[in-house]
Parts: sequence; structure tokens; C-alpha cells
Amino acid sequence: MCMKYESYLKVLKESLYWFRNLSSSTINNFVEIDAENLAKIVTGLDDSLLLFQEIKQLTPAITQCHNISKVDNMFMLKNCCKFYARACLLDQFILTLPITMSSNERSFSKLKLIKNYLRSTMPRTNN
Repeated sequence: MCMKYESYLKVLKESLYWFRNLSSSTINNFVEIDAENLAKIVTGLDDSLLLFQEIKQLTPAITQCHNISKVDNMFMLKNCCKFYARACLLDQFILTLPITMSSNERSFSKLKLIKNYLRSTMPRTNN
């Protein structure tokens, strides 16, 4: 079981490597090989060259965004999905990637809520 998990993590790490140049600080480093590999990973990306061109056209706007939610807002507000379908698909894919830290924090938060509930509903006994 442990080997399967380790191989899964290795594949995940190798796949996520190609997303490294999509942040606002590194978007200028995005190259065609990144687009080719992203097209292999993301279902529905049919043409890596068109993806590369779309990202290059959106680079000035993406550099103005400081986090992924602002990039997503840019896609929605400017109606970019009509004109940059591949970049929009990539944005949607990124937004659906699981983030383990937040799920762990959520688990601890739920555990705390359960403990508080149990403490408040337990009858108090005086010895």
C-alpha cells in the first residue's frame, strides 16, 4: 500500500511540475514545452500551441493578478472564456486541484467543533 501511495505522489509531483510557470510572478517564463505537457495532463486541451498563444496574450493581465482568485475573476469579468477557451479550461482545472493543507485544517476545525459540542452537552457531575 505504501509503495502505491509513494508512486502516486511521484506522479503527482511530476505532473504538477508543469504548472510552475502559471503564477503571476513566473508567467513570463511560460514556454511551449510547458503548454505541451499541460495539454497531456488536462483533459480537453486539444492544441498546445493555441494554449501557449492564449497564455502569452493573457500574460500582461495575469501579472496584474496577485492570486488565483483574481485570475479567476479576470476570466469571469472580462468574459475571457469565450476568447481564451483553453486558458479558461486550464484555470478551471487549477481551481479544482485538491489542496491538502486546507483539507487537514478543515479536519482539525471539525474535530474542534465536535469536541466543543460534546463538552457542552455532557452532563456535569459533582463529586
